[in-house]
Amino acid sequence: GENRMSTAEKNRAYNNALVQKAIVSAVIVGAVIAAVVVLVAWIGFDSLARNGAIVGALLSLVVTLPALIVAYWGIAQSPLIMLGTVACTWGGKMLALILCLILLKGETWLSMQWVGIALLFGAVAPIAVEGALLARTRPKIEV
Repeated sequence: GENRMSTAEKNRAYNNALVQKAIVSAVIVGAVIAAVVVLVAWIGFDSLARNGAIVGALLSLVVTLPALIVAYWGIAQSPLIMLGTVACTWGGKMLALILCLILLKGETWLSMQWVGIALLFGAVAPIAVEGALLARTRPKIEV
């Protein structure tokens, strides 16, 4: 007998592959952009800028990497678990981010401005890439 997939299963597999591709691309783009910001701070500015950019780049990974958990583990679960995974990773990373920023607020060894720049570019770019890829590819409806 042939291994036949229903249309819904095919669509689901197609959607999952799209989402995974979009998220992996987004994480790579974010990491590259964050690295560029660190490089600019390192070459063109003082050690405070460099330290700030490094911290911001690391924080941007805190924002983007949990998406991979969702993409590869969450997708395989039931919609409810998927939703829980998204909510937990999102809540966790926001908490980590806010705590880090509060802890760093008064520090004199880094430039908070550069933390912000690296974080902004490193975390916002992936969201934009992910959105653009998903919008362009338009996931098929699972019926």
